[in-house]
Amino acid sequence: MKTRLQHLIDLLGTNPAQFANNIGVQRSTMSHLLSGRNKPGYDFFTKIAKIYPQVNIEWLLLGTGSPMKNGILTEPLPPEPQEELFDKGDNDSLFCSSDVEESSKRIQRITIFFSDGSFQEFFPK
Repeated sequence: MKTRLQHLIDLLGTNPAQFANNIGVQRSTMSHLLSGRNKPGYDFFTKIAKIYPQVNIEWLLLGTGSPMKNGILTEPLPPEPQEELFDKGDNDSLFCSSDVEESSKRIQRITIFFSDGSFQEFFPK
């Protein structure tokens, strides 16, 4: 998403600050979106569609089709890199006890977050 958003800003011949001003969002919002810290919401896309009706919102959301509704051909975007949360090693565990250095630090709590928004906490005895 952030790659397509930056590509759109470049296609429109503007910069992130001016783009933010044009669609009526804070510059910090634009900075957070372009850094990947935040994801855009419904209001963000409707503001773009209102100010820039030539923009293909489906392309911006899904990456399908052309960036502009009128079919202006542009350079294709490179594929967005997929961020891996963990290295996929040969072993099934995330780390081995040999990976943890001996120190005076002790684990206080381990929290596992699930995709449904729930979590489970484990405390050492």
